[in-house]
This record gives sequence, C-alpha cells and structure tokens, in this order.
Amino acid sequence: MSASLTPAGLVGNGYQVDTFGDSGHKAYNVGNKRGAGSYTLFTRGSSSAQATGEVIIHGIYGTPSNSRITRYIISGNLGLQQVFDSNLGSVPVPSLAWNGNDLEVVNSNGSLYYCVEVTLHGIGNDWNHVWGNFPGMS
Repeated sequence: MSASLTPAGLVGNGYQVDTFGDSGHKAYNVGNKRGAGSYTLFTRGSSSAQATGEVIIHGIYGTPSNSRITRYIISGNLGLQQVFDSNLGSVPVPSLAWNGNDLEVVNSNGSLYYCVEVTLHGIGNDWNHVWGNFPGMS
C-alpha cells in the first residue's frame, strides 16, 4: 500500500490521502473560529454511505487560556458518538449534530476560540461529501 497526498482541489480546502488505490481513501480538513455561530462542516452526498470518520474540537477560553479537546466518531448512517472529552479548566464546547445530511457545529459563546478537525474515511460506499461553510473549510 502506498499513500499519496492529493492537494485540496478534489475535496474542497482539505486533503485527500489515497491509502488503498481506488478502493478507499481518507479526506481531512481543519478550520478555526472565534465566537458564536452555526456552521456546516460537511454535507453527506450519499444516503448509502458505508463510511466512518472522526471530528475533534479543540477549544481555548480565558486569559491565560484553559484548554479542552472533545472527540467524536461519526458514521455514514448519520451516527454520532462522543468518545473522548478532556477539560483543563472551565472551557465550553460547541455542540455537534446532524441536521439532515449536514454535520453542523454550533457555538453560543462569543469568547470561545475553537478549532475543528474532520477526518472522513471512505471504506465501501463513499461519503461523496462537500465541505461546508466553517471558516477555513469552505
């Protein structure tokens, strides 16, 4: 198996890592934001996606800043499960939820700085995703 890194032109502003030739790949994207808002991370383009992925939300809050990291797994059938959360101080975390075929992040705290990483694994029927409007991903 050889891995190659393909520039973002094929999958938005992220990167696509081809790990299994034509039978599978991994797409990655990251963006960051300060303040409140509601954003789409990506849209699932295939209702028959047999795929998996993860979303990691990093947050900093306060001066000097406290830190938080929250990790989720997602599935092609619109599954979502938090699998890790570690908080150094009192740092709010934006909410993450499916809204139809859109995976959305919502933050109501105007003082929170946060970064979102999305990794999509195409195993079987692909996500056929389109990156959303989250700053840095669109």
